[in-house]
Amino acid sequence: MLTLRLELDCGRYHATPWGRHVNEGAIEWPPSPWRLYRALLATGHRQLGWESLPEIGRTLFEKLSSCTPIWRLPRVSSAHTRHYMPDYRGDTGRVLDAFAFADRQALFAELDVELTPPEREVLVQLVERVPYLGRAESWVTGSVVPPLPHEQHGYFRVIASHRRPTTGAQEPIKTLGTLSADAYLEWRSQQLSSETAQALEQEQQLAGEKGKAIPRTLPKKSLERLEAMLPQSIVECLYAESADLQKQGWSQPPGTRWLSYWMPDNALSSRAPQVPSRKFQVTSQAVLLSLSSDTRGGEVLPPMRDALLRGELFHKAVVARAQNVTSSGANHSALSVLTGIAEDGEPGRGHKHVHFMPLSLRSGRAAGRPSERRIDHILAWSTEILDRPSLLALSGVPKLYANKIPSVFLTVAGSGTLDDFRPKGLYGIRELGSGRVWASTTPFVPPRFLKANSKNSLAGQIQAELNSRGFPSPIIVEIQTEGGNGETWLPIEDFWSLWRAQRGSVSLGAAGAGGAPRILTRDWRHFRRERLDGKHKPPIPLGVGLRLTFSEAISGPLCLGYGSHFGLGLFCPA
Repeated sequence: MLTLRLELDCGRYHATPWGRHVNEGAIEWPPSPWRLYRALLATGHRQLGWESLPEIGRTLFEKLSSCTPIWRLPRVSSAHTRHYMPDYRGDTGRVLDAFAFADRQALFAELDVELTPPEREVLVQLVERVPYLGRAESWVTGSVVPPLPHEQHGYFRVIASHRRPTTGAQEPIKTLGTLSADAYLEWRSQQLSSETAQALEQEQQLAGEKGKAIPRTLPKKSLERLEAMLPQSIVECLYAESADLQKQGWSQPPGTRWLSYWMPDNALSSRAPQVPSRKFQVTSQAVLLSLSSDTRGGEVLPPMRDALLRGELFHKAVVARAQNVTSSGANHSALSVLTGIAEDGEPGRGHKHVHFMPLSLRSGRAAGRPSERRIDHILAWSTEILDRPSLLALSGVPKLYANKIPSVFLTVAGSGTLDDFRPKGLYGIRELGSGRVWASTTPFVPPRFLKANSKNSLAGQIQAELNSRGFPSPIIVEIQTEGGNGETWLPIEDFWSLWRAQRGSVSLGAAGAGGAPRILTRDWRHFRRERLDGKHKPPIPLGVGLRLTFSEAISGPLCLGYGSHFGLGLFCPA
């Protein structure tokens, strides 16, 4: 016993029974053996490169023709779509496309046939490569699987029989099967004799009416024409085109016979099938959204210097949507992971709530100054698994808008764990990569007032931020200054003397050892460094570029300092 598994890739089976018009909306269910074998034969020529039928293929299909499949079918529902198409006269005609909807459940065909190992190998190749069954919309993925248990949950067994089986089957469904090779040859001989006798009688009657000699045998050309209408073998019958058969006047394809498959009640129902409910399991930590602008050409995206603004606008829109999704804030856990505010109204500890990371995936870090790069994606991520209301809120914001700035439209590009977005070959998000050296993508803004020493120094605040996020201490911390290519770095220990000399100015002009002025990179001051509400101003209006070197490679994302949940303080492997 061989078992063929045919999975409906799109969940739909499109096929019109023989003798029915497509606009009748009839569906061939179960699939006819004649259709199945013809699909496998066509696959040999289309997929295996047969120019002519090999001998091993001929013996295989001769054996299959004598086998009537037993089907294992799921309970499906019938449906259709309607298309209104113009014809050559300019009129509009309605076309129905009926199909059985199985919700991607597989079909199984059990074949009680004995095959040699080479024949079995060819059959496996054909089944695994068959692209569709029925019309071209019925994509399938086929395989040969071990025998199925007698009882299979969610499926019923359909057997072809002249009489009603003893099972619960109620309704006989007629469909086309195939004759065995020997039965076809016998039928062909009888049919040829009958057609020859009938044609000879017509020739004799016509000759008598014209006063000519009565022929005793049929002319050779007429005999050849009759033989051409009857395929030489059952395999040639499978090659016959439906249009040719209809043109020749066949009411039933040669080499076929009508089978009665006994189906249970409502096996093909007009109602949707009852699918067992499945528990929704959330495994996503992040949602990646693609940005598009509403400018005239749709090509102008917000600059990276507005990362904090866009992050806050997205956060505000997500929280508002979450309140609607969770019935006016009834689900506090969903809001807390988005707002960072616990149920008691106090700020949550740690950094488990969602971060909004601006990304420039299309241009990359090497394109222009950091402030001028364009934000084309936003990654909303958390260290925790996001629940369903949070995911619905994050993926349900259609656009970001505010007064006097262009609106930006959001489209979900993907969701998953952080590992799903890490760099793999040419793909992935570099900010989630791994490395020993990390450099600023957006400026680091100190979260507390600066002092010369202790934990409130610039180095101390960086260390505290790393500790709060579970990262190791860096062995080298450097600050970026202006240079010929914008990539000049000074030890963090030199920062305070420069900062004190300028009394808080972000442009530092004290001379270095070589006499050249040392100035903090000017580009970072172009970034927005203050939140919208005005209540959460940074303690000090300073934005600097940093480079952190660790003793061992660490994995991102790495976001530090004030506004790090909205786009500031973002690092990338250097």
